[in-house]
Amino acid sequence: MIEREVAAVFVKVDGYTGGDNVVMAEAGDSEVLGAFTLEGLGLAADPVKKVLVPTVGLALLAVAPKVYRRRSGIVAAIDV
Repeated sequence: MIEREVAAVFVKVDGYTGGDNVVMAEAGDSEVLGAFTLEGLGLAADPVKKVLVPTVGLALLAVAPKVYRRRSGIVAAIDV
């Protein structure tokens, strides 16, 4: 078993910023950006182009709420 310190941090990658818990590396450790951090930033790795691509916008389009108007104002509801 390997023991490492853990810290809550803000991560900034390619202009995207978000909070996450990270494992603090020690000398000789490899640096990696894990899937959990990428998902938190709304990014995914494109293995062909070897770049990070935004994904949150696509997910939001799939479940975006429809907006209905009522006399009392605008009410948002998710149409499932």
